[in-house]
Amino acid sequence: MGYFWGTGSSNIFFSNLKYIFPEPDYILFFEGIVIADDVKKYFDENSVPNPAEIAAGTLWPKPKTYHILLTNKSIEDLVSFSKQHASCEICDHFHVYKDNVIYLEWHDAWGKDPILCYREINDINLKRFCENTGGKLELYPGV
Repeated sequence: MGYFWGTGSSNIFFSNLKYIFPEPDYILFFEGIVIADDVKKYFDENSVPNPAEIAAGTLWPKPKTYHILLTNKSIEDLVSFSKQHASCEICDHFHVYKDNVIYLEWHDAWGKDPILCYREINDINLKRFCENTGGKLELYPGV
């Protein structure tokens, strides 16, 4: 993992994921404690079969976890949910992965914790993402 930045609201964050994760085959991982019922229903209905095993970011209480395919439709749906719910009602921890490689890792999402990002992601796309979300792109020390 190499880069990190902060970001603005969840709807802005989700609407700009397309700049760093072009379709297809990327999986969005959500972990949360107080996920809204309609969001849980959506995640259940759109879960991918045989998801990767990702270590929980919360030990207690036991969180719910969901894996959904990144598509234009899933992004639209997440933006819509973000406008209706507090960010913690969508997830507490968020990752993006493909072929069992985590490309983006954000523990304690929506707070001030950094978003860790795999170095192989195009810097131009990361810069555009950061500009659009109000984040700052920096090299993570020691990586």
